[in-house]
Amino acid sequence: MNTLIHLLEAAVIAGTPLLLGALGEILCERAGNLNLGVEGEMFMGAVAGIAAAFFYNRAGGENGFVAVAFATLFSFLFGALGALIYAFLVVTMRANQNVPGLILTIFGTGFG
Repeated sequence: MNTLIHLLEAAVIAGTPLLLGALGEILCERAGNLNLGVEGEMFMGAVAGIAAAFFYNRAGGENGFVAVAFATLFSFLFGALGALIYAFLVVTMRANQNVPGLILTIFGTGFG
């Protein structure tokens, strides 16, 4: 029984980022855009957050809260950068929605 509880707990923890990404994609779909680059944007944000926390700690930072704050800030910034690139290509440049989305997915997963 204890193993089942740990399995369900791990499933909820691992599924939360996927749920947030799916929620963002649903909002994008309701606006009329098909963003296939959600996974790449999330991956770019995750790698940037890990790098920010690593370099903060490597520079001598001892405060764990500040490291988490830097990681969260850089995750948001790099994820937003990916979304901004997608929005610029699709809305301003009138590119096909599939191409920039797949490019962001490929670049985002290769970024890590």
